[in-house]
Amino acid sequence: MRRLLFLNTNLRIGGAERQLVHLARHLNPQQWRLNLLLLEGQGSFLADIPAHITLDTLFPQYPARFSSQVFWAARAAWALRGFLKNYSEEDIILTFLWLPTLLAALALRFHPSPPKLVWSVQGDLVYDFQHKPLGRWRQFFLKRWVPPAVRHYVAISSGVALSIQQVLGASSSQITHIPNAIDLESIIRLAQEEIPIRKTSDALWLVSVGRLARQKGYEDLIAAVARMRSEIASAVQFFIFGDGSERKRLLSLIHQYQLEDRMHLMGMTSNPYAWMHRADIFVHPARWEPFGIVLAEAMALGLPIITTETDGARDLIESHVNGIRVPSHDPDALSQAILQLIRAPQYRIALGRHAQQEARKFDATHIAQRYQQLLVNL
Repeated sequence: MRRLLFLNTNLRIGGAERQLVHLARHLNPQQWRLNLLLLEGQGSFLADIPAHITLDTLFPQYPARFSSQVFWAARAAWALRGFLKNYSEEDIILTFLWLPTLLAALALRFHPSPPKLVWSVQGDLVYDFQHKPLGRWRQFFLKRWVPPAVRHYVAISSGVALSIQQVLGASSSQITHIPNAIDLESIIRLAQEEIPIRKTSDALWLVSVGRLARQKGYEDLIAAVARMRSEIASAVQFFIFGDGSERKRLLSLIHQYQLEDRMHLMGMTSNPYAWMHRADIFVHPARWEPFGIVLAEAMALGLPIITTETDGARDLIESHVNGIRVPSHDPDALSQAILQLIRAPQYRIALGRHAQQEARKFDATHIAQRYQQLLVNL
């Protein structure tokens, strides 16, 4: 039986970690010997790993200081080299983040019969290298060591596939487009839970879920609401769930536009689906988004969606069929789309119905089957 090794930094909360867990739970254990190796043995998702998966860790904790991180990475590559000695060309290593991928590429150098390295790329490499901390150094090391070692790439969106070609020089035959997965059964179950606020019969709720970061474009949403304030009833309320570095600035903008009675930063919640289930419209004003798992989750709950022209939205949302796409960085277009759906309840229902039908293809069981087909044929 072939071995499949999931390799990740840790299992802290994150989109890549969630995808790993979905695949670990749904890939066929009768066909694979499933193993999980973590560089750091920590994370809230550890409890979600099935018992039939062998779990190993290299180190108990990731260092906080940058100077220590460099030394730690060198030690991890060496330790990983020893761990992979017993793996052969029949086996597969599946990674989701750049650091485990780079360390695996380094560890496999001079391996006599290296296992097949597959990278499920969860971000836009072009953007990451240009804007994220140490992006240029990351680009240098990845371009130097990763392409010779990776057998195949999984791109979560068409835009990500293009960034893999541009940055790493991969051919189209080396890339398979497989979207990220959602757990439909869990989403629908959690959506039935109660929430602490009673929704009145005349209320119309618009909900957003995401980190309070510039990427998510919430300042554009605040500006859009300010533009339409005089055109919407007081019963129209906007709820944003999430936390992050932009919280204080967003609160200041809400105060500046005098929108405290309309817009509510609700903070983190363990169950956003219960709120989404009671919402009338889902708004996702992101400025860039390689996939946008929350869009697929909103679709699963039958919500009409207003989103921006990001890589993920172009794949998930067909404008005026299962949602509406508007240009990013454009509060005017965003406000017009919101007004359109507020004023057209039947149109909202139609968009939501189509979205819910489309969401079925993102269920974890289906996505795992697509990975299964790819990995078996490598």
